[in-house]
Amino acid sequence: MHRWLGVATAAAACWMLQACAAAAQQAAHPGQIQVRDDKFQPYREYTTGRVRAGAHPNLLALELNGRIDRRSGALTTLLSVEFAYMSGYKRGYETARNSRAEVLHLTKLSSSGRCPSGSMCAYGEVFTVEIPEAELRQAAPEGYQLKVFARTGPAAVVTIPKAQIAALLARIDADRATRTKPGVQRTH
Repeated sequence: MHRWLGVATAAAACWMLQACAAAAQQAAHPGQIQVRDDKFQPYREYTTGRVRAGAHPNLLALELNGRIDRRSGALTTLLSVEFAYMSGYKRGYETARNSRAEVLHLTKLSSSGRCPSGSMCAYGEVFTVEIPEAELRQAAPEGYQLKVFARTGPAAVVTIPKAQIAALLARIDADRATRTKPGVQRTH
């Protein structure tokens, strides 16, 4: 019974991530950047939307976000990462590093899945990684790479495509330029 429950859970987790990621764009263009301007949040958020970046048995969805603080105007750039994988144990992603081996701030948001000993089950982990704006702006033509490390299990290299980075930053820069011109009123 537990084995079939695990298989059903795995199939559901993989189907959900595939369905959501399949609907997401594969590369962002400036016109596709979404803006979330919720007056109850202390920031205005720009997002590329979820982009599928993996294949079975390690399904992965990425979403690049830029958050502009309403008071200071400071930009924080975050990569939201969703992993769905089959394993006999939870990996527990807990550390991220850039290509120079410098630590990037990782925040765990959620995890799911339990597995009886010796069984293969579906696990899901969601976390964000804060990436300095300057590093994104200097990304190589093939994109920005970082590596996430798990407490148990394999590490994973994640690549944010250059087109996705350029689209997000172009939209943020354009909005910032519009909002700072004399005579233009800010609306919130």
